[in-house]
Amino acid sequence: MQDYDITNALKARVASECPGFAVVDEAWFSEPIDDYNDKTPAAYVYLAEDSAEAANELSRRQATAQVYGVFIICETGDTFRAQRHQVREALFGWQPPGSSGVMAFHSGQMQEIRGRYVWWREYWTLETPNALTASRTVTI
Repeated sequence: MQDYDITNALKARVASECPGFAVVDEAWFSEPIDDYNDKTPAAYVYLAEDSAEAANELSRRQATAQVYGVFIICETGDTFRAQRHQVREALFGWQPPGSSGVMAFHSGQMQEIRGRYVWWREYWTLETPNALTASRTVTI
């Protein structure tokens, strides 16, 4: 079965299309952290959820949906709205290489304002119709 994780392609897209970020990397945390000391503004991407619908009886294929998170971290003096706008411009309707789906905005929220940092988290959905082959046999 093919792995449809596009984390690396998503990192590359954000890095190339969002020049305002000093750091673009894969997230190594799932919640805001006390000892964050990397450069800002920063974007950290990760695969937040991976799911599949029931297989289609005729094609024996399943549609998958992946939700990717993008942590946007700025110092309070930085303008996180500008960075958020860059991410949205880069990802709305983007079709990752090797995928048959396009990125769609899922949700965004202020995760926390901690010390001198603003932690904003966005979620993006990638639906890939008929991506996975079902393991059962269908008799017609």
